[in-house]
Amino acid sequence: MAFICSLILVFHDLLTKDNIYIIKVIESNIIFISVLFIVGWFTGRITGIEAQHRKSLNKSLLSLQKEIHLRNIAEEEMRKLTRAVELSPSIMIITDLSGNIEYVNSKFKQITGFTSVEIFNKNIADPLVNHNMDYSRIWETVKSGNEWSGELFSKKKNGEIYIEYVSMIPFKDNEGVITHFLRASENITERKQMEKEIARLDKLNLVGEMAAGIGHEIRNPMTTVRGFLQLLASKEECVKYKEYYDLMIEELDRANSIITEYLSLAKNKPVSLRMVNLNSILATIFPLIQADVLKRNNDVKMEIKDVPDLILDENEIRQLILNLVRNSLEAMPLGGNLTIKTFQDKDFVVLEVQDEGSGIPLELLDKIGTPFFTTKDEGTGLGLAVCFSIAARHNASIEVNTDSSGTVFSVKFCCHPTPKLLLKEKNN
Repeated sequence: MAFICSLILVFHDLLTKDNIYIIKVIESNIIFISVLFIVGWFTGRITGIEAQHRKSLNKSLLSLQKEIHLRNIAEEEMRKLTRAVELSPSIMIITDLSGNIEYVNSKFKQITGFTSVEIFNKNIADPLVNHNMDYSRIWETVKSGNEWSGELFSKKKNGEIYIEYVSMIPFKDNEGVITHFLRASENITERKQMEKEIARLDKLNLVGEMAAGIGHEIRNPMTTVRGFLQLLASKEECVKYKEYYDLMIEELDRANSIITEYLSLAKNKPVSLRMVNLNSILATIFPLIQADVLKRNNDVKMEIKDVPDLILDENEIRQLILNLVRNSLEAMPLGGNLTIKTFQDKDFVVLEVQDEGSGIPLELLDKIGTPFFTTKDEGTGLGLAVCFSIAARHNASIEVNTDSSGTVFSVKFCCHPTPKLLLKEKNN
């Protein structure tokens, strides 16, 4: 541009002035021409620098856009990970190096009843949430950088104890230094209870199968002995020994009743199922219940509500009710009240037998219904075991609630029969 402007200036003077040479024109305008070239050089330099800066700026903008894109991807991944942890079916707790809680997910709050504010900064070994005596062994393992897994007892906000399968995992940074600990766990309380129930039912079935195998062989000679004892007791020359004969017959009958209880434990015991109402069964056996109650100088109260018919074996349910009633009566002092209830709770018909005894010690509660377990001097330990076996054959469950004011046995029958029960009823 400086060169073009200089040419225009020179040609203009040559054309407008007479008798002037090009040298003279250049000499007269040399300063202006020099200024033009200096300005042109300076402008070119500035333009070059600006172009270089623009190129560098565009490169920086592209790098920044790439960085923003990568950061958005990372933030989205973090949001997904956070959401996954928050919605996880497992209990998640993150602690600092001292075991102080920094984060809990929704599952923890749902199971324990604690809020984030209530639990924040509490130590994971605090008795508020922990029911285990010693956490030191676990901390020694995880602080050394290793994982630890095992079952622990934990405590809810309401004081209830539940069982967890816990994995303690150390968090490490890029340099391998531990910064936090993750405690991931699963509530296995129901599973443990189910395992206990299955083990208890297996014991019942084993005893029942053994009884079914030898019961017939034992009963036949017992029946023969009983018959001859009755025959001898009726003879005139044996009248003076009648007391002894009656005692022997009574003991044979007692042994026979024990065999009957054993046979009631059999898993595959034949049942006669039909549609029947629980209230009608109670009405039928109420005189027997009343007789047992009066014999022990107790009182009985019936709280009966309308319930739907169920597919039941009436004889077995009678035995279940009488066993529960007699067990409750034996747990009560003289003058106590026995309460029998029936009602519907959503999809279940519930039979409750409540006593006013001193309750069952917590250390014995898990053994209730186990064959041969009894706290009575003359008990066989089969009465409640038979009840649990009968309930299992009817796809029902038995729950026990106890305290110092008494014990409640609740038998829950499903209102909607299972296909297995329907098939049994059809076959019958």
